[in-house]
Amino acid sequence: MTRWLAWRREPVLIQSAVLALLNLLATFEVVPLTVTQIGAANAAVAAVLGLITRQAVTPVTPSTAGSGDESGRRRAPGLG
Repeated sequence: MTRWLAWRREPVLIQSAVLALLNLLATFEVVPLTVTQIGAANAAVAAVLGLITRQAVTPVTPSTAGSGDESGRRRAPGLG
């Protein structure tokens, strides 16, 4: 359970670190990729990690406590 604690607290930070690591590996030619391949890999990894991150940060149920309207959102003061 604790090994996923970092993912639950900072999913976007981990996503950025993974993308940065992939770019560094390509930049220093640890993995031989062309510029086009690097761009395609970035797009694919960002899309997959974005979907995973979205699942981690999206609330499961709307917060309706004390809202007073049907949408579950609170109104800003003075806009009532």
